[in-house]
Amino acid sequence: MIKTLRITSVVAAILAGVFFVFPVVYGVRSDERIDEFLKLPSLREKFEDAADNQAKAGESRVSPLVEQAEAFALYLNPLKTTVQKASKGDKTTDIVSRLPVTPKFKVFGTIYFAGNPELSQALIDEPGRGRHWVRQSSMVGHLLVEQVKDGLVVVKSSKETFELLVEEKPDTASLNRISPASSLRSSQSPLESTSPASGRTAAGVRRTINMPQKLQGNGDDDEKMEELVDKLKDLQRNPASDNTDSELEKEKRSARIEQLISKFKSTRVSAEEAKKLDNIGEKLKGIQKDTNPSPPEADEGEVEVSPPQPDTSAEE
Repeated sequence: MIKTLRITSVVAAILAGVFFVFPVVYGVRSDERIDEFLKLPSLREKFEDAADNQAKAGESRVSPLVEQAEAFALYLNPLKTTVQKASKGDKTTDIVSRLPVTPKFKVFGTIYFAGNPELSQALIDEPGRGRHWVRQSSMVGHLLVEQVKDGLVVVKSSKETFELLVEEKPDTASLNRISPASSLRSSQSPLESTSPASGRTAAGVRRTINMPQKLQGNGDDDEKMEELVDKLKDLQRNPASDNTDSELEKEKRSARIEQLISKFKSTRVSAEEAKKLDNIGEKLKGIQKDTNPSPPEADEGEVEVSPPQPDTSAEE
């Protein structure tokens, strides 16, 4: 029993020491939240700040009675409006500003960016500066380039808006495609409508102009005609020199002559030239059928065939 009491007294002494040390150790340490709370302004400080703000606002504020008195004073004595006299230079500027501003330049091309219209440009011919490129939203004199579209430029002045189209150039390719014959005919038309005295000169001009066309278009035909005439001359000379030919050779020769005449007719010749060829064929046939050994007379001798000229009246 005595031991139990001793043990209890020792434990009680230890617990008393612990309870004494614990509040001493942890009570000395400072808590952050407590420090922040202690640093906050107190209610008294807040009330004083609010009172100071109200006092400052009251000092700067005008009382309603004073405001009404000032308004009544303005009603009784209104302020006089001072009219400023404009000088002569101001008048001229006003007149110029009232005049309508119109674009005096031409548009020769546009570059349009659909994704970013601000990069669109236009090629203009401005008096005094020549041709140069301008961007959208740029100034050209007193005019603003509002929009640049495909083939169109929208220009805005202080009062009006103008739409300028791209200047169209003449189609030089179509002019080059015109044949020289049509251009020559167009140049001959005023000559034909002149007086009879000048009609001769017009005819002369027409002849000198149309000659190269004949030579160019019928060069091959002339060569064929010359070959055909040479063959006809050879066939004409053979029966006159050799009288011992058989009937079979004469028939072959006549058939050959007819074939050549038919080929010659198939070319582009006129009706009169075809008749001449028929007459030449008949004369050659008569020479072949002639059995007299005597040579042909001078009149019926060698027949010279001049190469016919094709009829160009249909072509004209």
